[in-house]
Amino acid sequence: MAGTSPAMTNGDIARAGKGAYANPMLDALLRRLLERPLERAGRALAPRFSANALTVGGFVAGLVAAGLIAADLAPIAIVFLLLNRVADVLDGAVARVRGPTALGGFLDAALDLIVYAALPFAFAVRRPESGLAAAFLLFGFVTMMTLELAFRYWARRSTTHPATPLFGHGETFVVFAIACALPWAFPVLAYLYGVACFIAGGVRVANAVNHLRGVSEP
Repeated sequence: MAGTSPAMTNGDIARAGKGAYANPMLDALLRRLLERPLERAGRALAPRFSANALTVGGFVAGLVAAGLIAADLAPIAIVFLLLNRVADVLDGAVARVRGPTALGGFLDAALDLIVYAALPFAFAVRRPESGLAAAFLLFGFVTMMTLELAFRYWARRSTTHPATPLFGHGETFVVFAIACALPWAFPVLAYLYGVACFIAGGVRVANAVNHLRGVSEP
């Protein structure tokens, strides 16, 4: 794993690794329930695997899931989506044991977003008539993630803790798992979750107006 930047603390790096998905509702609940098992798993895996290796492995599993969806094998893709999520949780557990790094934070955030862009595209490949719904979902994703990342960058300069985002990995996994189990429902799910992403983005803009007012640039 890469060394840490002297300009960043370990806490900064850990938060950066979660990027636009920093412990929202469902993720926070799962982390509380699985905290001790994850600690044990992190200690067991740390001598054998780096956090970056698990991150890349999860990324590959996510791309395989997208490929299976495009090949009209969406129900099988659920297995690889689950592997993607398991790897994403375990890489954090290992990073807490071995120490987070700037490279690990970058990979964790960036590769997750690539997978979340690949999945709607895969549904559009599978059924071109779902292309508009997939594009709407991608529009919602980009809006929510851009606002979240921008907010968290500037919120680091504030003295108060930023509010928790509305949606994260857990919610996104549930939406895509349902879409894989019921591929015919993807357009409806895409429009609904796209609207939810826009709402989350609007909430983040409101947070920024309240939270960042008066925060000066460096």
